[in-house]
Order: sequence, then C-alpha cells, then structure tokens
Amino acid sequence: MKRRVFRSDTLFALLLSLQGQLAVGSQAYDYKIIAVSGQNIGGFTLQSIKPNPTINDNSHVAYVGTFQVAGDVLVYWDGTQNELLSTAGNGTFGSAAIDGSDRVATRFSATSGGNSVSTIRRYSGVGTYDTLQYAGNAQVNGQFLYPYASFMPQVAISSIGTVVFGAVGHDQLTYLVANNNTLRVSVAPFPVISDDAERVLVRALPQANSSILLYRASNFSTPESIVASSGDFSRTGQQPGINDEATIVAFYGESTPLGGKGLFVKIKGSTGWSDPYLIASDAADDVNRFHWHPIARTKPV
Repeated sequence: MKRRVFRSDTLFALLLSLQGQLAVGSQAYDYKIIAVSGQNIGGFTLQSIKPNPTINDNSHVAYVGTFQVAGDVLVYWDGTQNELLSTAGNGTFGSAAIDGSDRVATRFSATSGGNSVSTIRRYSGVGTYDTLQYAGNAQVNGQFLYPYASFMPQVAISSIGTVVFGAVGHDQLTYLVANNNTLRVSVAPFPVISDDAERVLVRALPQANSSILLYRASNFSTPESIVASSGDFSRTGQQPGINDEATIVAFYGESTPLGGKGLFVKIKGSTGWSDPYLIASDAADDVNRFHWHPIARTKPV
C-alpha cells in the first residue's frame, strides 16, 4: 500500500509504503519533485503553488499555481512532465481535483464591470473542458440568471467524473452541490467523494462537535450514515477522509468516552458500520489538529 502526501511550497509527492491496512511496523519513504517555484512550464515561470494539489491512482497530479505574467494556472503532471491545461487570465482558479481518467475539475471565478461569474469546469485536455455549473449575479428582467451567487474554491471529483463543491446562494446561504443535488450546510464545506462508490462525506455545521455525515451523491435528502455523532465527540475535524470504496472513513476527533483525541476511523463490514475507534492518539493541545485532512485508502495506488 502506498500513500502520497504533498507540501506546496515545493510540490513533491512523498510515497509512504505501509504494510497492512493500518500503519504499524517499519516504514519506507521516497519522494519525487514535481514542481518548484522558478520552474519554466509552457514558456512561463512558475511563481508559486497553491494549496491542495491532488493525485489519482495513476500517480498523475493536478495543481493550481501562479505565473508572474499569467496569473493563476491549472497544471497537470503526467508522471514525467508538467502540462499547462489553462490560464485563468484576469480570473482565479480554486483547488484542482483529478479523477481516474485524468480529467481535472476546478472552480473558475472572475469579476468585470461589477458583474461576477463562477463556473465549475472539468478539463479533459489542454484548453478543453466542460462547464458543469454556472454562478453569478447577472440578471434578466430582474431575475438572477444562475441559481447560485458564487462557488467556493474547494472541489472534489470521483473516478467517474462526478464533481462535488460548495456554493453560496443569492440568499447568502451555503450549499453542498453534486450533479443536480443540493444540501444546505452552515459552514464552508471541504467536499470529499469516494472514487468508486459515489459517496459524499461532509461536516455540515459550524459547531466544534458537528456530526460528520455520509450521503449518496445521487441523494442528499437523508444521510446514509452518521459517521461521527455530535453526542459522542466534543470536537470533530473539518476535513474528514474516505476511501475509494466508501468502506472506511477517517477524521480527527476528541472524545473522552471513545479514548481521547486523535485520528479516528470507522469501517463498514458485512453487518454495517463499526463504532468510531481511535487509531492514532495525540495528547497535544493543538487547535491545528482541527484542520487535519486524513485520507483513507485500502488499495494500492
């Protein structure tokens, strides 16, 4: 089993080989530098790299950077070289998310003359993309042209190209969106979707002990499972993780009845979901743990 994690000042993949489903025993590390500030990509100089790059099972990477003369850029790394998928011009890109077919989703946003527009794009090649959703403040005969005022920067994509993202309505309320399904949430979501099973994981409320809920991407009306209950935890992390098959979820939590604070997992078996259990304890009183974004996987990548 391999795990890849990133840091985004110099973008590199750190490959962590683990023996067994949970990390125990010896560990071996290797890494590959993918991009670094000052590097030439497509004839432009990479000035910086934005947070939250993403990787698929083919070890191909997508990320958003900035060029000194071209602003935000969307970049795809095919395992050997970086390709410039698109420049944002006078606009900006949100995060990038790559699926199993090397399609890359992102949020594009721009403002001109008092008019704002946001789109959710899914790129299939250099300069080639589908626009999945529009948002903005344009009106026709006093009616807003688009259902949302704007889209949030964070997006996620499944292996078959379903994109999940956050949106702000004209009512100033916040929503989680996948396909044509919407779920009202009370805090900016960090959307997570399983690759193969089309399940969406969300922490929907601003309270420190907000429940973490699992939904089908095709049905946001009722959660399929309550992953972490507010009654069991005094704090839950803002960015939970899920494996490809939607059978393991991982999240930061603080629960005296369940063993303390640290990284919790919950596993789905033949008879249903287990209770959350603590697999990595952290006694440090560090609020940054609240922002942990664990990623659960069970198959090699």
